[in-house]
Amino acid sequence: MLGPPLLFVVVVCNLWTTWLIVLTFAPSWTANYLMNTEGYDDGNFWLIIESEPWIQALSGFGLLIIVVCYVYVLVTMLFWRNKQRGVDSARLKSRHSRWQTVLLILLPRVRMSAKWRHHQNTLIASWNDLTGFNGCNRKFWNLWLKCIDLTLQTIALIHMLESGFPSALNYGYVVLLAANALSCVVMIWLGALSSAFFEVLVDTIFDLLFAVVFPIVVLVYCYSTFEFDREVLELNVAVFPAGSFERQARMVANPSELFLFRTSFDSLRTQTPLEFLLRIGMNLSFCNRLKRVVEIQIARRTRLGRSSAMARWGSRYPSLANLTRYHHHRVPRWLAIPFVMFGVAVLVYTKRSETASASACASYPECITYARRWRPTGLCPCLILVNADKSPRTYDEWMHSVDMTSVVAELAKSGDLRVLQLINRRLTEFPAPLRRCTDLKHMHIEGKSGFRNLESLPEAFFAGMPTLAYLHLGVHPYLPKLPSFRGLTNIKRMMLACLFGITEIPSMDPLSKLERLNLVYLSGVPRLPDLTPLRRQLRTLTLYRPNQACCNGFIGACNLSHPYCAANAPLYIPSDVRCIQDEAPLATTTTLEIMRANAKTVCQDPTLQIPETPTKDSIDTCQGVSYRKCQRFRDAAVDDGNGTRVPDTGICFNTRMQVLTCTLDPLKVTLRKQQILHRVGPVCDPEVEAWLGCTG
Repeated sequence: MLGPPLLFVVVVCNLWTTWLIVLTFAPSWTANYLMNTEGYDDGNFWLIIESEPWIQALSGFGLLIIVVCYVYVLVTMLFWRNKQRGVDSARLKSRHSRWQTVLLILLPRVRMSAKWRHHQNTLIASWNDLTGFNGCNRKFWNLWLKCIDLTLQTIALIHMLESGFPSALNYGYVVLLAANALSCVVMIWLGALSSAFFEVLVDTIFDLLFAVVFPIVVLVYCYSTFEFDREVLELNVAVFPAGSFERQARMVANPSELFLFRTSFDSLRTQTPLEFLLRIGMNLSFCNRLKRVVEIQIARRTRLGRSSAMARWGSRYPSLANLTRYHHHRVPRWLAIPFVMFGVAVLVYTKRSETASASACASYPECITYARRWRPTGLCPCLILVNADKSPRTYDEWMHSVDMTSVVAELAKSGDLRVLQLINRRLTEFPAPLRRCTDLKHMHIEGKSGFRNLESLPEAFFAGMPTLAYLHLGVHPYLPKLPSFRGLTNIKRMMLACLFGITEIPSMDPLSKLERLNLVYLSGVPRLPDLTPLRRQLRTLTLYRPNQACCNGFIGACNLSHPYCAANAPLYIPSDVRCIQDEAPLATTTTLEIMRANAKTVCQDPTLQIPETPTKDSIDTCQGVSYRKCQRFRDAAVDDGNGTRVPDTGICFNTRMQVLTCTLDPLKVTLRKQQILHRVGPVCDPEVEAWLGCTG
């Protein structure tokens, strides 16, 4: 009866392990293929850092061994099932000689005297009694293997709790773990009533649940909980020019869902020696038991069909003839007590870890994911801190935003932060405890136009952040200097935007893995650092909005009348811009080649990119209503020929996550018209958006 289901299990496990091998060597491609995001952000939407090469090789080798084991089981089931008894008898005949060969290799100087043969035979017999299907001490061996399984599974549970897994997955895993311990209690209590086949079958089912089924559940969970408005992004890409902020898929996605997907998805990868031990250990245990189930099934089938043959071999191999009648030493029933205590303990530990950490983080709704710990030591073990207001609507909201300085400082004290995202929140000074968070993977600190925001960063701030993959610093006009990039050995994407106070970008030498570099509105920077260290990995370079390097002679002819170099205080373009075409250092040959390769996103048409600074009038005219028709004057006044200023028509829009304001950018109008036409994005209001084509 187990034939078809067992065959199905073996095939599924083989396919799953093969998929894990692909995941090991191509995690970004696998995530993109799974979630259909290969076309977003140059294929690097998830910002996955690959494991060290030796970890990849070790993991791939271990998973390959598991695949071979599955193939062996599959071949045994399909082609060798009728040859098993011959193989089994031969195995029984040669077992002593195999052990003898092994011992001679290990102890070549030992003479095979009669006394030594006696010790050898005793040792082999004891081993067979302990590990054989019919061994008298088989139950003790099974109990020992079960203890190893429970140990590995407990370590995996602790790892899940520390990684901030969703509570539903944590509770599901611990219930399985407690049930696994309870199965030991049942086996001990049944004693001789439980056959070798029944014990191995039960253990195999639990190994299947832990090694294969639960990881598949995690994959399905992270797939089902992530939602992404692809149609909105596709319209943004169609309307806005290359390099625009609105074309970045990561900015459209829900940050909470994005990071929760990464937490679940990364749990399927092998990135540390401990994860290798857990994954390969549990899978090998399952492979071994699956093989034993198949062997017992074939042995039972053969015994029933070849009773005469069994009787013939029974005189020479009694254990084979008495497969189900062999005497087994039962495990003392008092040994069930530790397993009962263990099952209760893991349930209590998980529940306590969930409630204790939830209580410690209850005062911080900004912490969307935290580690689950038995004793949080009074600090919230926050892993992901997100506080973003991407669409403030009124001038009052804009002027009186939340100051997150103390909150970030408090949540950084535990040193556990992996993700920090602040958008339209005040950060008046650098929180010193943030330097403890050396495992940061994502940092996005977006200030507010018209506010001072960050004014300093420690010089060696990035020195201890080898896991940081994403860095976004935007709208910090009074930040005078960027810290050295030394330490950012795994950075994949960097955006520096609206940093009007900086005059120099640090050396790019440490950024050998950088794939996307966005330099937006750095109006005070006269030259770029040498981009040669980026030539192998860099896919996209964006030099967007006012940048002196576009017109001061750094990359070509000097033209100080260019809008990016002409002094303009409201646009933060300094008055001391000068030609540097005769001054070293100029752009290197490699830097120029990279810029030419990214010509569509470097120093674009300035008429489409001059930014608009929100003012009280431009905010108030919208009255908190998105997409309404508004009017405002351009900086360069336009008259009707009689000396009268004529306002231009604009749209109330949240540009680049700033406050809702009247903007004259025609692309915003085009975007909203396309959204209404294709019924994408927010549902239109015909009373407000009739001018855009909304009919209800």
